[in-house]
Amino acid sequence: MVGNGKPLKDIIFVIKHLTCAGHQERPVNQQIIHFDSQRDGECLLFHRGSAVLRRKRDHHVVAQIHSPAIIGLNSTAVTEPWQHYYLQATSPLTLERIGALYLHEVISKYNLWEPVCRILSWNINQLCLTTLRLSQSIAPESWK
Repeated sequence: MVGNGKPLKDIIFVIKHLTCAGHQERPVNQQIIHFDSQRDGECLLFHRGSAVLRRKRDHHVVAQIHSPAIIGLNSTAVTEPWQHYYLQATSPLTLERIGALYLHEVISKYNLWEPVCRILSWNINQLCLTTLRLSQSIAPESWK
C-alpha cells in the first residue's frame, strides 16, 4: 500500500491476470476517453499514465487516477453510472478495456476474490472521501 492506502500489490496482481496482449490503447495527453455504453459493463486497466474523471454535465473533475489502476471494477454489474462521466488523459496513457464477462471469468478462474475485495474496499473509501469533498464544496455556508 502507498500513503493513501492504495493497494498497489493487489492492483498489479489483478491487472497481470486480466491483461490481454495486443488490446492496449494509447491515448495522448488531454485526449477524452469515453466508456463504451454498448458493452454490458466495462473495466479499464491503467497500465501507465494518469487521467481525471469528469462529470459530463459540468465537466467538473471528480477524481484523479494514476496508474496502476482498475477503473470500473465496482460497476461491472451496473453500467448506468458511467453514462454520466468520462475520462481525460493528463499524461500519455496505456490502458486496456476489459468486458465484465471476461473480468468475472478471470476472477473466478484464478480465485482473485481477496485482492479484488481489498481493491473494492479502497475504491469505496475513495468514493466516500470524494463525495464528502464535493458536498463540502457545494454546501451552503450554513451547512459548514
